[in-house]
Amino acid sequence: MYNIGLLSGKSLYQIQAERLLRLQLVVGERFSCRVVIPWYIMTSEDTKNQSISFFEEHKYFGIDPAQIMFFEQKQVPCLDFDGKILLKEKHRIAKAPGGNGGLYEALESSGALRDMTSRGIQDIHVYCVDNVLVKIADPVFTGFCVDKNADCGNKVVKKLMPSEPVGVFARVNGGFQIVEYSELSFEDAERRDTSGELIYRWGNIAIHYFRLDFLIEVATKCSAKLPYHSAKKKIPFVDTEGKIITPSFNSGIKMEKFVFDVFQFSKSLAVLEIVREDEFAPLKNPPGVAKESPYTSRAAVYDLHYRFILAAGGSVVDKNGAPLPFIPRRRASDTETSSGVQVEICPSITYFGEGLEFLKEKKLENHFYLHKKGEDLLVTQPLHKVIQTAKRTMDDEDTDFTAKREKLENSIS
Repeated sequence: MYNIGLLSGKSLYQIQAERLLRLQLVVGERFSCRVVIPWYIMTSEDTKNQSISFFEEHKYFGIDPAQIMFFEQKQVPCLDFDGKILLKEKHRIAKAPGGNGGLYEALESSGALRDMTSRGIQDIHVYCVDNVLVKIADPVFTGFCVDKNADCGNKVVKKLMPSEPVGVFARVNGGFQIVEYSELSFEDAERRDTSGELIYRWGNIAIHYFRLDFLIEVATKCSAKLPYHSAKKKIPFVDTEGKIITPSFNSGIKMEKFVFDVFQFSKSLAVLEIVREDEFAPLKNPPGVAKESPYTSRAAVYDLHYRFILAAGGSVVDKNGAPLPFIPRRRASDTETSSGVQVEICPSITYFGEGLEFLKEKKLENHFYLHKKGEDLLVTQPLHKVIQTAKRTMDDEDTDFTAKREKLENSIS
């Protein structure tokens, strides 16, 4: 639901919904059939109703509501550092979602696995919603795993440096698992092979593939075997005098399961290394933070879409008509208002750079949002007009997103 401040003003959910619609359209045209990709969205007790209301408010962004299922993961008690359960209120236990590894139990208890079975689904793509670049239902990754006859798959990126705080993919005691960076010694993190590459170079980015039969087996037989991991957090609690304390320090422990801990049960696991700049830009921190913030997420989108334009034979120019550099350069000192490439292409036009031939030899002025396809529909607007247009589209109570989607599909095909 979060709006990271793109030129279009779109939320993460809307970006992913439009990307899903585009993929359905492209695959449907390729195989001359109607394509429906079901979307299962895991929420918590605190976010489920809010998420459903958000989708309803925006008419599911043109997606048929019947192909979306919201399901809820359970919450587990929070503990203090002595192992005692914290209270949220005098008569209410403090609880928190049990980590993304709660996926398996939630899929089983909610009936989502039965729904997948009834739909004839065989392959499942799992990702975290906070990654603005995620290739939802990625056909390349899915096809790669199917080709390898894998029951489980994992996308990875090369670590930027030995000390990068990211879990690494490794073999442990004959099985595969993700080793948290805090559990990797300095010496192991620095180890290299004969070619000079880091031995533990594959960073986990929380994008996975599961075959349905494997997912059912894990959910029904192995979920209880997954370990809980402790995480120190700032948890509001009731003190001994009955006062509610909202701490500015780590006050307790949340117990979490990790989605990747099921790798140990895989009999055929496939790993695909991808280009970080193409597919991974997580949003973990608030504005003003140097890493994994709204600013870095926006920059990742703009840089990727700029590369799409260049690959299609187009160019982006400044207000004086001078072409921008082929390689966007951003500095650590860049701010929200820093000059640089700011171009955005609607996911309804392209899933991952395809279908942009109409941009060949086009010169597009920087700071634009491209939301329609075709020479006569090419739109380059000042930033304030783009935001106003996007806001009108979202806020207009009479907007029929389904009708607009069908009209857009007809104009694209």
